[in-house]
Amino acid sequence: MQGNKQAFTLIELLVVVLIIGILAAVALPQYKLAIEKTRVVEQIQWLKALVRAQEIYRLANGRFSLDLAQLELDGWAEEDGGYVVGSTVCFVSLPMMYCKPKKYRNSNQGPYISYTKDKGFFCRSFTEDAYKICRAVSYDNNPTCSSSSICDFYFKY
Repeated sequence: MQGNKQAFTLIELLVVVLIIGILAAVALPQYKLAIEKTRVVEQIQWLKALVRAQEIYRLANGRFSLDLAQLELDGWAEEDGGYVVGSTVCFVSLPMMYCKPKKYRNSNQGPYISYTKDKGFFCRSFTEDAYKICRAVSYDNNPTCSSSSICDFYFKY
């Protein structure tokens, strides 16, 4: 006498694989956006530290410093005209200071987190992906756009 063997059919296995594929297709873009938002938050933190250090330097010396070595920031390394800390590279070109992801150092693909004394903190986007990231980080529903691709999202920190 032959016993009942329980097994999955090929159709059942294909349905399971299809469902997993659909879930992955939905989750992966959200995961990538979350990773980019985390990098932008890191940039914000480093830029805040840079701005605080510049304000302390200005109070002591009557001017801002173009040389970050004078600011005595721990963990920062000078590299090709910028200052690298973690996965972020920052630049000082007064009156603006800005940070961006190290992987976008020589391009306009990623979002920039910038600071000027008159504008405050803002996220500048050059691409559609950077636009989405800046919008998610700043919660600014009315960005200032100079063209269809370059927008500034202001936020308070």
